Amino acid sequence: MELSPDGKAMKFYEMVPFSFHLTPESIVEAAKTITTAGTSGEAERANENQRSGQAHESGRDRA
Repeated sequence: MELSPDGKAMKFYEMVPFSFHLTPESIVEAAKTITTAGTSGEAERANENQRSGQAHESGRDRA
């Protein structure tokens, strides 16, 4: 641990290079995980309902 001239502990952070490739698809997937306080369960149910509705619609198209 290093100390500053006034005796306080100093914190150091190491930066490492990284790359994150954004695509419209990755943004859509990430957006599905966004919640606000008190709504995480509601968001998960809405996403599940949307997915199951799409699956039902896909089945009707094939019939």
